[in-house]
Amino acid sequence: MWVIKNIVVRKNLLLLCLLVLSRILCAQDMHFSQVYFSPLSLSPVQTGNFNGDWRFSNNYRTQWRSVAIPYNTLSAGFEKQFYLHKEHFAGGLYILNDESGHVFLNVTKIYVSFAYHKAINYNNFHIGLQAGYVHKSYDKDKATMPSQFDMSTGYFNSSLDNGELNLNDKTGYPDVNLALGWSRRFSIVEPEIALSFFHLNFPKESFLTEDNRLPVRSVFSGRLLTHISDKWLLTPTIFAMGHRNAADIIAGTRLDYYFKPTPVFFKGVFGGFYYRITPENVDAMIIQGGLTFKNFEIGLSYDYNVSALKPATGNRGAFEIGFIFTGPSSMLNKYTIPCERM
Repeated sequence: MWVIKNIVVRKNLLLLCLLVLSRILCAQDMHFSQVYFSPLSLSPVQTGNFNGDWRFSNNYRTQWRSVAIPYNTLSAGFEKQFYLHKEHFAGGLYILNDESGHVFLNVTKIYVSFAYHKAINYNNFHIGLQAGYVHKSYDKDKATMPSQFDMSTGYFNSSLDNGELNLNDKTGYPDVNLALGWSRRFSIVEPEIALSFFHLNFPKESFLTEDNRLPVRSVFSGRLLTHISDKWLLTPTIFAMGHRNAADIIAGTRLDYYFKPTPVFFKGVFGGFYYRITPENVDAMIIQGGLTFKNFEIGLSYDYNVSALKPATGNRGAFEIGFIFTGPSSMLNKYTIPCERM
């Protein structure tokens, strides 16, 4: 009886090892809950899509602290507006770093981002392009392979040969992203949508020598800015992503309150509530809150896990903090995008 149980345990451990290895070799793109606090990773068309001369954005996310070594993700971006012959262009740079798991899988992405914004008959059209390089690495000494399972002890032994002659501990590839967007002001409402395509060049991504190509990741993002009054702004938002066989949807709304008359520095407060949904189940409830200042905005969010992992996580998910600093606009009113009053 003991022998049978020992064999079952060994098989389960081997299966777990293979599962962890597959996560390393075929990891999905990282994501944020506060998607608009990392605008350049949300969509290339967000480059320069703001009122101001320049913008600096930063977002930090940490998750899975309750069940394993935490997954930490950090993004930082900078954008600058510029005009050529009265045409509106924008350029930027953003860096994204993610570290996850007991093998410390590290992903660093660096992109330059460009966008062109054009107003035609009260419609605002946007096109964005990003090009960059992605570097991935992990600590091979902390990874255990099936061949390192010691049958005499019933445990993995990292000193044994892993048998993986073609397994590298780092890889990298160039990456290209493209997006199209549209927005328009109708009296008190302002819809804004974008369709983005990441990994358009089908880059080779593998720690092995095999030719594993990344498929295109498609993202739809949309929000409806609803100016209820000069004090209240309601913004329903949806973010839908599809990559490989995975899908992820974030849907919810944010409510802003602005103090009137506007103070010199402190402008208002906001709160939001969202759901993250996958094809299998509802993954998390997201609660957001923050403060708005003259040229600065800070937001906090917490993912309350409600998926099948909740017995292990105790409903604890992810925490995020993000901020955006926008330089005031110095452009003349003749470059202001018109809005239609109905």
